[in-house]
Amino acid sequence: MLSVLSIWPQLSCAQTAAGLSPGLRGDYYEGLNFEHLVRTQRDARLDFDWHEQSPVPGVPATSFTVRWTGWLVPPVTGRYVLHLTVDDGVRLWLDQRLLLEEWRGQYLSVYQVAVDLQAGHAYPLRLEYCQYSATTRLLLSWERPRQPEAQASWRTLWGLTTELMSNRYREVVPARALISNWPPAPRPLAGPRPGTRPPAKLVTNLRQRRARPAPRLPRPQPRTPPSHCWRSARP
Repeated sequence: MLSVLSIWPQLSCAQTAAGLSPGLRGDYYEGLNFEHLVRTQRDARLDFDWHEQSPVPGVPATSFTVRWTGWLVPPVTGRYVLHLTVDDGVRLWLDQRLLLEEWRGQYLSVYQVAVDLQAGHAYPLRLEYCQYSATTRLLLSWERPRQPEAQASWRTLWGLTTELMSNRYREVVPARALISNWPPAPRPLAGPRPGTRPPAKLVTNLRQRRARPAPRLPRPQPRTPPSHCWRSARP
């Protein structure tokens, strides 16, 4: 599997060199159940506030759905906390598992899901959103694994801990952690089955040889009777 762990700080350049596209693929539909596909585009980050207007040309301001698909590539190994700020409905799949399902009309809400991820591994991501009416808001953010701090720091001196300052570690999932076209693993070449011989090649000589003409034989000469032979006269 292709790993981007060693090139995380320069992932945008590495994605271009490897043919990867940062962001997620967004399919925008008209209707509350993905009835009519209107537009497909690549979204770098999932941080939208359409202010009760159309998200893309051709899609109404209300009664629409969006499906984002791609891969999530974390920079470090550890426990991540995914935050979803949404109005109205949302569904989230990660690594083929349904982690969150709040598919209904609701006011602005925030949901959290904790997952253990491995650095450089590409996890299939699928996020669905539906908008009924009024406010339109969607935000996907995360908290990275916290690094252990020193015993003496200004936080401990003032009585502040990382748990109380969790908002400091919360950020929008960047485009370099989202990939819309992760390359599949190469398939092994198909070889001959054990116990079977490969078919023999049919070799055909396309060069034609000219046929030699048959030798000409001399024409037979008429025989003359000898002088001592007499023919009997007819009566």
